[in-house]
Amino acid sequence: MHKTGGDFIKRPMVFAALVTVYIALCMTAAGKIYLLCGLLVMTAAVLVIVKRTGRKWTVCLSFLFSLISYGIISVRSKPASFDSVIQQKAQKSTVTGTVCAVEQKDGYDCIILKNTTVSIQNSDKTENPEERAGKLLVSIVNTYSDKGGVQGDGKTVSTVEIAPGDMLLVSGTLKCFETSRNEGGFDSRMYYKSIGIHYKMTAEDVTVLTRKRQTAGYLLSEFRLKIKEVYEQIGTKEKAGLYSSIVLGDKSSLDGDIKKLYQRNGIAHLLAISGLHISLVGMALYRLLRRAGTSYVFSFAAGTLFITGYVLMTGNALSGLRALVMCLLMMYAQVLGRTYDMLSALSTAAVMFIWNNPYVLYNSGFLLSFCAIMGIAVVLPALKRVFLPDRPQSNHAEKRCFIDTLRDTVKASFLTSFSVTAATLPVILNCYYEFPLYSVFLNLLVIPLMPLVMLCSVSAGVTGLFCKPAGVFLLGTAHFILEFYEVLCGTAGKLPYARIVAGKPKLWQCVVYLLVLTLFVALSHFPSDFWQKLLFNATHKKREGAAHFNRMTKSTGNTEPKNTRTIESEKSTKGECAAELKKSAEDTKTVKYSKIVKKCELIFLAVAIMIIMLPKKPSFEIDMLDVGQGDGIYMMTPEGETYLFDGGSSDEKNLAQNTLVPFLKSKGVARIDYALVSHTDTDHISGIMELMQGDEITVGAVLLPEALKNCDDANYIKFIKIAQDCNIPVWHVKTGDFVGNSQVTVQCLHPEISYHTDSVNDISAVYRIDYGEFSMLMTGDAGINVENELLENGVLSPVTILKTGHHGSKSASSEAFLEKIRPQAALISCGVNNRYHHPSEEVIQRLKKMDIQTKVTAQCGQITVKSDGKTYRLMQWQ
Repeated sequence: MHKTGGDFIKRPMVFAALVTVYIALCMTAAGKIYLLCGLLVMTAAVLVIVKRTGRKWTVCLSFLFSLISYGIISVRSKPASFDSVIQQKAQKSTVTGTVCAVEQKDGYDCIILKNTTVSIQNSDKTENPEERAGKLLVSIVNTYSDKGGVQGDGKTVSTVEIAPGDMLLVSGTLKCFETSRNEGGFDSRMYYKSIGIHYKMTAEDVTVLTRKRQTAGYLLSEFRLKIKEVYEQIGTKEKAGLYSSIVLGDKSSLDGDIKKLYQRNGIAHLLAISGLHISLVGMALYRLLRRAGTSYVFSFAAGTLFITGYVLMTGNALSGLRALVMCLLMMYAQVLGRTYDMLSALSTAAVMFIWNNPYVLYNSGFLLSFCAIMGIAVVLPALKRVFLPDRPQSNHAEKRCFIDTLRDTVKASFLTSFSVTAATLPVILNCYYEFPLYSVFLNLLVIPLMPLVMLCSVSAGVTGLFCKPAGVFLLGTAHFILEFYEVLCGTAGKLPYARIVAGKPKLWQCVVYLLVLTLFVALSHFPSDFWQKLLFNATHKKREGAAHFNRMTKSTGNTEPKNTRTIESEKSTKGECAAELKKSAEDTKTVKYSKIVKKCELIFLAVAIMIIMLPKKPSFEIDMLDVGQGDGIYMMTPEGETYLFDGGSSDEKNLAQNTLVPFLKSKGVARIDYALVSHTDTDHISGIMELMQGDEITVGAVLLPEALKNCDDANYIKFIKIAQDCNIPVWHVKTGDFVGNSQVTVQCLHPEISYHTDSVNDISAVYRIDYGEFSMLMTGDAGINVENELLENGVLSPVTILKTGHHGSKSASSEAFLEKIRPQAALISCGVNNRYHHPSEEVIQRLKKMDIQTKVTAQCGQITVKSDGKTYRLMQWQ
């Protein structure tokens, strides 16, 4: 909030927010050396401002605020003393805390505790002193016994009886959240840090110490559950989850297909409590009270209570809290009679969030919410100056004025949607790796209908508490609108280029994009005549004016002598004509150069989008993904061809959705040209089957060993049927077959067509990859019998890298085999703490003895190999 002003000082909170963001980034990621450099730059900027404005107090306030931010962020970002111990190994612990949220899930319940104290047990079962740990996530399996479970008054109770406000004593295993183990994967540890939860516990025993059932949190939670029950009773199963998500912020019962449909079409923001919901629910009450004639103070107090209660009831979502702060500032500005400034209010909210939790900067919801408002506050005015310039009052007919108004309204709505997209594009690509092309147009249709959806849903939820038929009646309109949304999304998804898989942009792309977008905004702020003055100096304009004056003088044609009054009159007329001609010429030039500048602004905007959407240049790369206990190896060639050697896991569910698809999208890959399956064990094909049945990644062709036809394998029959149902070509390969291009070839070395064995593992296809002087051997689950046969057939030769057979089992990688191929490095894919104890210590020692560099996914996460055909680089994700 600020009074109208014209200098930089009128928005001090913007400067404060920038300083706070920079300090938080340095403290949580970049390092203190960057913090020092940034402070020096800030000091120089402040001194320049002081010199220009003469306000010396600016220096004092800037440094004081920087010190305060540094102190708060240092404290907030400091981990607990036992953090390093927990990261190395899970620890038996006892936790005491207050319940702030309870959520039932399939097979287990989640309880979030706040104000926790943690005591870690030592090896001798003694406990260390208690230490505060903030919020903590507790998982409780939905089976209880006398020896463990949830205790209350000496009795075992269900977690359904646990409610916000209860104080619990929990004993169990305390550990950190998992980090991402593959490129593009979900980083659970950073996500939970960003919402203030640093640790999780698997509960073995839970005791309810005290119950507090009359708190505001408990009452709001109960009201939320009752409204959710109403939606489940009066709505269909799919729509009930939608109503709960839109109105209550509860996504636990949201249908996965509906959520995916909204996300892929760029309207998932409708499912999160945000400014749209707060303005529809909370600000409506404030405006209603004001129209009823109540005072600003009373309206502000009532609106504050209502909006705060609504945000608390809906789960304190980051976007909802941001909207809450901005709405409160807007109402407070009206109470004080001050000017509300959206950018200052947004900056105030950002400072509050970061001071509370510096890691919030890594939360996608926070970034999308704040960047969207930044787009409306900064980018939208620039777009309007370019596409909606101020028009003089028209004297046309009323019909023409209506058409102009309608056209300008549609343009303004489109520009609003586009400005939000432009501001959030770097966040969208960094988090989701793809861009829904038609989302700008979809939002033009869905957002105007949201007030009606909210009105009907809220009315139906409240009315349904007393009269179910009335709730059903009120919910009808919302139901049909949501059906319309699904039809729109389904239609848009079938259009060409509905999703552009651009991959994760590099840091320099994001920086350049933001700089060019900033330049576009800056150019639009200069007045039109600025460019004329900038491009043409005063001398040029004087000469042009003199030329116009001379032409006007010659045009008079009267050389007869005149009296003094006549001469003065003619001089005056000549001067006025010259001035008018000069002004007309200058106006013409101003319009001309204004159009030139507008074209430049559009070019800047197009260049910015092209830079961040720039496709990655193909290069030779092999990635052994960490898929748990299984195999999944991706390869890209310099020509852009993509290969997937196996893709399955025996201990990771939904492998394609959680690992393969995010990885491929982060690489900017929407198609796998060849999926080469070694054999049809589940830990090699589960993810590929998901890819074939899904619609996010296209599979060009599947290659299988022809010898599998000789086996009565149920997995093989099922795999072939899925491929046929999905119209994916299946090629059967045998020894000697090739696939590839002029630079990269993949040759099958095993098995022959007639090969038969009782072991499905030994039917594994063995492939050799050659790219210049680089080579790699893919062995699937082939064992020593296959290795001996390859040695006898004489098809083996030295390779650069070996994909170790059967996950590093002692049944593969014999000494004779290793002696023959002499790899420089060996890669092993296996799960962390897997039940087979892979890799075998015997194999590890054998590789070590032969001085072969060894990488294991269980220890390194994703393993990447890059080569130029001569040398290679071996990198690991963790």
